[in-house]
Amino acid sequence: MATGTSVPKLERHAASSPSLLTSYQVAPPDKYNIGDSWKTWSLVFKVYLEERGTLSDKDKKVALLSCLSIKAVEELQAICEPSEPLNDAIKFEDLMDSLNKRYLERTNDTLERNKFFQLRMGASSLKEFVTVLKKAAASCKFPTAYYNMALTDGFILGVPDHIRSTLIRSKPSNLPEALELAETVQLSKSSLDARPQSSGDLNINQIQRKGHQRTTQKKGQKGQPSSAPAGNGDQRCQSCGRTDHLRRNCRHLETTCNHCSKKGHIEAVCRAKQKPSSPPLQRSGQKNQRVTCVRVNNVESVAPPFSILTKMEGVPVEMEFDCGAGCSIIPRSIWKKIKKPPLRPTSTRCFTYTGAEIPIDGEASITVVIDERAARVPVLVTANTAPIMGRSWFASFDIDLRKSLIHLKKMDNAVNAVATKPSAPTALPAASLTAPRLEKGKGTTEASLAALLNDYLEVFAEGLGYCTKLKALLQLKDDAKPVFIKAQPLPFALKPTVEMEFNQLAELQVVSAVDYSEWAAPIVVALKPGGKICVCADFSTGLNKQLDLHQHPLPRTQDLLASLGKNKYYTKIDFSDAYLQIELDDKAKKLVVVSTHKGLYRYNRLPFGVSSAPSIFQKMMDTMLQGIDGVHVYIDDIVIVGRTKEEHRAHLRSVLSRIKDFGFHVRKDKCSFEKSEIVYLGFIINNDGICADLKKIAAITDMPQPGDVKALKAFLGMVNHYHCFIPNLADLEQPLTHLSSSKTPWKWSTECKKAFCDVKKILSGPMVVGHYNPDEEIIVAADASAYGIGARIYHRYANGQEKVVAYASKKLDAAQKNYGQIKKEALALVFAITKFHQYLFGREFTLLTDHKPLVTIFGDKKGVPVTAASRLQRWAIKLLGYTFTIEYRKTEDFGQVDGLSRLPASDDKDFDSSANRKDVKLYQVVAENQEAFCPISTMDVLRETKKDATLQRVKKAIDHGWSEKPDAALQPYFKYRHDLNVIKGCICWGARTVIPPSLCARVLQTLHKTHPGIVAMKSIAHQHCWWPGKSEDIVKLVHDYSSCAMAQKTPQKTTLSCWLLAQRAIERVHIDYAEYKGKQLLLLVDAYSKWPEVILMNSTTANATAAALYSKVFSAFGYPQLIVSDNGRQFASEEFASFCHAHGIQHLFSPAYHLLSNGQVEREVDSVKQALLKQELEGGSMEEKLLAFLMRYRATPLESTGHSPAELFIGRSIRTDLHQLYPALLSPTQKQQKMT
Repeated sequence: MATGTSVPKLERHAASSPSLLTSYQVAPPDKYNIGDSWKTWSLVFKVYLEERGTLSDKDKKVALLSCLSIKAVEELQAICEPSEPLNDAIKFEDLMDSLNKRYLERTNDTLERNKFFQLRMGASSLKEFVTVLKKAAASCKFPTAYYNMALTDGFILGVPDHIRSTLIRSKPSNLPEALELAETVQLSKSSLDARPQSSGDLNINQIQRKGHQRTTQKKGQKGQPSSAPAGNGDQRCQSCGRTDHLRRNCRHLETTCNHCSKKGHIEAVCRAKQKPSSPPLQRSGQKNQRVTCVRVNNVESVAPPFSILTKMEGVPVEMEFDCGAGCSIIPRSIWKKIKKPPLRPTSTRCFTYTGAEIPIDGEASITVVIDERAARVPVLVTANTAPIMGRSWFASFDIDLRKSLIHLKKMDNAVNAVATKPSAPTALPAASLTAPRLEKGKGTTEASLAALLNDYLEVFAEGLGYCTKLKALLQLKDDAKPVFIKAQPLPFALKPTVEMEFNQLAELQVVSAVDYSEWAAPIVVALKPGGKICVCADFSTGLNKQLDLHQHPLPRTQDLLASLGKNKYYTKIDFSDAYLQIELDDKAKKLVVVSTHKGLYRYNRLPFGVSSAPSIFQKMMDTMLQGIDGVHVYIDDIVIVGRTKEEHRAHLRSVLSRIKDFGFHVRKDKCSFEKSEIVYLGFIINNDGICADLKKIAAITDMPQPGDVKALKAFLGMVNHYHCFIPNLADLEQPLTHLSSSKTPWKWSTECKKAFCDVKKILSGPMVVGHYNPDEEIIVAADASAYGIGARIYHRYANGQEKVVAYASKKLDAAQKNYGQIKKEALALVFAITKFHQYLFGREFTLLTDHKPLVTIFGDKKGVPVTAASRLQRWAIKLLGYTFTIEYRKTEDFGQVDGLSRLPASDDKDFDSSANRKDVKLYQVVAENQEAFCPISTMDVLRETKKDATLQRVKKAIDHGWSEKPDAALQPYFKYRHDLNVIKGCICWGARTVIPPSLCARVLQTLHKTHPGIVAMKSIAHQHCWWPGKSEDIVKLVHDYSSCAMAQKTPQKTTLSCWLLAQRAIERVHIDYAEYKGKQLLLLVDAYSKWPEVILMNSTTANATAAALYSKVFSAFGYPQLIVSDNGRQFASEEFASFCHAHGIQHLFSPAYHLLSNGQVEREVDSVKQALLKQELEGGSMEEKLLAFLMRYRATPLESTGHSPAELFIGRSIRTDLHQLYPALLSPTQKQQKMT
């Protein structure tokens, strides 16, 4: 407001217009002159009118015109042209509106805010500056939520540097708190500036800011400190002692001194109070200027200095307490004793009293403990000076110089302190300056815990820790390319706060400004409660996609919870800014760069937002804490447990010792020590068990009804986090889970609403599970329904009481829903054991089921039944790795998990997509490209099965259950009902396809190919197919086939002597020659597997025989240890003997005239000739017939071994035409390859 504007005064005023002013005691405001603040003047004028009461419109206009200057009236007349202001057609409000538009200042919010944050305190007092800020904020139109924070930030930015630095460290939450703290700092500085000094030489090693430097050299000497004033910034005001203004502008020109009662100055600079010999102390608040170290040798008349006992990195050190020193320094000798902490360059310079510069080795950050209060503070290291504690440490240790009680005493002796002076200094008790020490409790137990914690005060020190043992590495992908994202625009109101945040990070050496980088990510600013902000780097814009993620695993929540049982005492430790305590290596620092409106900043510590940061930190924690019992860690949350206090404290001491050795800091206010109950990972843990955290549950129960699929999935995800507590979650969630499917259109039905409310109601009730105890009896129960499977594991105690340890359930996928009931029940058992593997493996347990056939399949001690379906066989074999007793329970007694199966919580992708997926969920994919020559394909079986009415009834019974008394048509299938299942529409008995009656004749012809005989045909059929009356049909076919009857050989009567059994394939082979219709056949039989080889020979010489054996057999399968043959001349020749000797083969001859002594190959000769004879009427060459015979023979199980030759010789069955009867089973990888 202009100086001509004044508030109306109450007084008797004689006016020329009796109707206007007579009898009123209010004087009008000063006339408005163009250039004055119209906003302020119009407010004063409105007050004037209000005081006068009710006036007519014309009276108001008269009053207005009488209070305007001549120029203002002229402009008003011009606005009203061609009319006059007093014209009745023009209202008073119209005149005010016109003047408002003419004189009311138009403002730009952005510019006003920019001006606001550039305001500086100058010569104003703190409270005056606050008033200026509030006035300026009125035109900035700050959002209501940001108004208080803007005032606080503007205040911090506008105060002098020495006050601002303290405010930045203290982080005041509002303006009154900032003002109170600033007044405290200003009062402390005024007291220090006015402190008188003794007239003698002082032993102070005092550190001063660059100002009037005390030196003996001449004024203006180049390169040396000068005592001449350097402008107003170095000349002190004689009224208040400040250096940021001239005396004529000082607000204390009219202030009366409390010491001499004279006007013009304050007591702090009163000359009458100061001694003549005391030179003025010159200090400024600027950080980056040089400092002067003043030291005068000690003389006898000087009193001993004050000292304070500290611990630097655990080493006791006595320091001189100097409130006049701006920095803290230590000599090189002490730096070596505290294990040489890393030094960094510093711009600070120190000088002696004579002006000689003292060399500074560098600046270090060290952990200092004073009176049981720890902090990480900076310190300068010099060559040889006394250790001095200056003002730079005061804020870190809450030292308040205004305290009235400072107890001084003589130090009797320096206990383990570093002595630097011969004189005995005065000891200054730190307790009189700093905050109280750690609370130690009343009892002995609490005191011992407090004593333990006091031994590791460095761990709980304020400030950012620094890991001294390890550095974080970031690995880029091989094809990674740099990504640079420019800085995103920030609101003007947030820019000063963001700048302050990065300045603070730079002071902590978390970030460093850089000029160039190939990588850069933008920053994201979020408002926190209380008006504070959180600045994060958005590395998802580029860097995270280029990183080769760290593979160190994070522990599973259920594993951590299971390991916390059988304990009584718990401690939880929470790190302070966990990631930022770990330094990055030099290569990684070049990657984590952020772009801001002030330029580029490179992170020196591991920042939040890097995708591999959790795994990196977890690995470091695991490395740091390895070998310590009773400790569990999940990223930056550590839990320490113990059965007794002594055991718990031993574990706690070990953990704190490791944390101290590594240099980490933890937040004591967020730690819980030696509690009987803690909250960990969203769960409440105590000696009785584990229950859900009610605060977390409240977040779920308070959720509104979801309006879309995304919100519904978020709700289900939060609920499923607590599925281990809820035995009956399934049915309730089913409508919600179905609605969350991408294939289901969104429609919030009555069932969904009911399910939503019921789930929240269940969550509101008590949810507790017990701790796992390996010493107690373990029982696992599992059950299956049409659409889900469920399981639970619980303890049964000696007193008969049962306590659930965990629940589990899952929905069946589309393929699993097609399983027969027996397979669903078996799948439930496999799921339960897989889910609870860590509880069960390596110990005995009881497995409960309500499906009796599974007791035989999974519990028979004689082995897995051979009639069981292949999938059941695989599952049974998988469960052989566990030690359990399986028991049957009736369904009505099995409600404990029946509800879980009928109310499945959700899918279990980890179980469904495990490495052994084929054991629990098979991909049944029918082979589409069948060989053209195959007599019957799966598609033929599927088509004919659909046509056959009996098989369709069988299929329905498999899917929905068998009647207890089936009719005659179903009776042949009923006795095998437990082994029947449906795969892709085909009915299978175990691994065998059930052949429809219309295809039986064609299958018989396929089985009879190469005329293997009755026994061989039955063995082949038993592997691939089945139908009622199969065996009788095979016998009838062979007997009716004439060529088979003709080739039948009379059985031998001689009793044979047996060879010793071979132990492995290609250990012993039998060879011989046979002739068939003028062709020479070289035959070989493996004694272990009965694997045959038949080679058509053009020559039977020794060399030809050896060459054929090598090229056809030995080159593929290796050399045998022993060859058995007769005394044929090619076998008895020197050439063949040399061949055997060269390859380490022993050659054994059978006795002459005893052909049956080489009976294995003789039987093979007989089988080959019979096969060729039976195929005499069929077309094809002899070689084709031999190959067909060999393939059939190698794939047929033999009565003597129980296996096919292929299974024993090459370790697997070989695929034949009959395999096409069964639906092809392809793995997911094969399926994908087939699709592509």
